Amino acid sequence: MLKTVNPNLPAGVATSGSSAAGRHPAVLYRAGMLLGLVIAAAATASITAPLSAAGRTEPELLNLLHGMVLIKASMAAAAVAFIFWRFGRPIEKSHAVCYTLAALLLVSAVVWLWSLASVPLASFFFYASLAGIVAVLRTDGTVFDGLQGSAGRFLSRQKRQPGRQCSRHRAGRGVRAVRTPSLSTES
Repeated sequence: MLKTVNPNLPAGVATSGSSAAGRHPAVLYRAGMLLGLVIAAAATASITAPLSAAGRTEPELLNLLHGMVLIKASMAAAAVAFIFWRFGRPIEKSHAVCYTLAALLLVSAVVWLWSLASVPLASFFFYASLAGIVAVLRTDGTVFDGLQGSAGRFLSRQKRQPGRQCSRHRAGRGVRAVRTPSLSTES
């Protein structure tokens, strides 16, 4: 497979020479993540099932707690969908590994929370994995490239050149002209 370097991408991010081969890393990353998510969920369910407190909990409380876990599961689904989308664009291998590990921990934490075994520890891992995804996102400089409009300019990591004013100040917008009284003694 022929690898080419795109000058618009950071160093270390390579794309494939042909369009059919260009999807190959994305397919591998996505398939690997999905397989890992299924294995992590199954392993976590089998480990936490004997420790489950669901049988010793009142039905109303159990429904409430499972409803709260479903809210966290929807947050996890959104994060996994973002990572799945992210793997469709050029990405460094280290970022792909970090995203995958954070997603595995996130899904494991949701399954653990569903079993209601050691809820505080499972919640810690849930929020730690979300923080991990945000930390990887902040170091991944190519996520917001290509966005159009003000969101793309705001979120992109392109640095302004020194001495160059942003368009808002160059056009005179946002700067209020204030007249000060003259201190001269001319009459």
